[in-house]
Amino acid sequence: MVQLIKMFCTFFQHADSSNEDYKEQFESLWECVIQQGGSLTNHPGLIDDRAIEIARASEPPRDVTNDDDVIAATEQIQSEMKAAFMLSGGHNATHKQLKGHLENAFVVGKEDKYPTNTVDLLSMMNNFRSITSYAPRQHTTRPTPGVDDGVNFMQHGEGEDKEDGKQQGATFIQKDRGILREG
Repeated sequence: MVQLIKMFCTFFQHADSSNEDYKEQFESLWECVIQQGGSLTNHPGLIDDRAIEIARASEPPRDVTNDDDVIAATEQIQSEMKAAFMLSGGHNATHKQLKGHLENAFVVGKEDKYPTNTVDLLSMMNNFRSITSYAPRQHTTRPTPGVDDGVNFMQHGEGEDKEDGKQQGATFIQKDRGILREG
C-alpha cells in the first residue's frame, strides 16, 4: 500500500502527455489506491467542518449534522482533494500560469477558484488562457549628442568631489552637463 500511495503522490504529467491522457492515468492510480483500501482524503476535522456548513446551508438551517451531511461532506472533500492532487501533478511548464492564477486569486481573497472536481479541472487545463503582461521595450539606440537628456555613461574610479574638492573613488554618472555622484 505504501508503494502504491508513493507512486500516486509522485505521479505527474509529462510534457508529451495530453491533458485527457493525464487525467485518465491519474484517475486510474486514484482508483487503485481506493480499491486497495487506501484513503488520501480521510481528514475528519475537514469533513466535520464541511458537514456543519452543509447543515447550516440547508432549509431550514440546522446546527446539528446528520449522516447525510457527513456523507455529502465526505464526497465533496474527496472530489476537491482529487482535483487538487491532479492539479499539483499537472505539467508545470504547460500549466504554470493556471496554477499561479488560481493561487493568486485565493491568496488575495478574491475568491476560491480552485476546481471542485477533475472534470472541471480538465476543462480549465484545456481552456485556460493567461493574461500576458508586456513590459515596455527598452530602446537600444545610441543617444544623439547634445539632444539626449538620459544617462550617457557610468564609470568607476578616481574623481573630484564637487562639494569639497577632494579626490575620492566613486561612481559618477554623467548626465548632460551635470555630474551626479553615486556612492
